[in-house]
Amino acid sequence: MEKIQIKSLIKTIIILTMIILSNCSESFVNNSAYNVKKAEKLTIDIDSLGISDLPFPHGSIIDFDKTVTVGNGDEWIGKIVLVNKNDTSDLFDFYRNEMPKYKYLNKSNKINNKNSLIFQNEKKTIFIKFPNANNKINYIEITSTPIK
Repeated sequence: MEKIQIKSLIKTIIILTMIILSNCSESFVNNSAYNVKKAEKLTIDIDSLGISDLPFPHGSIIDFDKTVTVGNGDEWIGKIVLVNKNDTSDLFDFYRNEMPKYKYLNKSNKINNKNSLIFQNEKKTIFIKFPNANNKINYIEITSTPIK
C-alpha cells in the first residue's frame, strides 16, 4: 500500500514540476532581451544531454538556462528548450514526421493546431510546444513526463 502512495506522490511532484517549468517559459519567450545575439552564443552541444529517443531539427541550439532534464537515454524526463531559425511550420512538420521513427504515436487531436504536438510511447508522453516567436528565431519547448 505504501509503494502505491509513494509512486503516486512522485508522479504528482513530477507533473507539478513540469507545469511550473512550462509556465516559466512564457516569460522567457516574450522577453525582448532574449534575441538573436544571445541565441547565437548558446552552446550547440546536443549530445551532452545524452537523450537517445528524441530527434533534434538541424540547426537547433539548446538553451541550457531553460532546459532541465533528469536521466538519460530513453529514461529521461524534464523540459528542453531549443532555439531554431527554421520556420515554425517546418519545425512542426519535422516532429510530426520524425517522432514515429522513434516509436512514438501522435496523440494530438487537433489537426489544425500548429502550436503544439503530443506524442506517447509505452513509457512517457512528450509535449512539444511552438510558442509565438519573433521575426528571426523560433522556440521549441519539449516536455517529457512519465506515464506510469
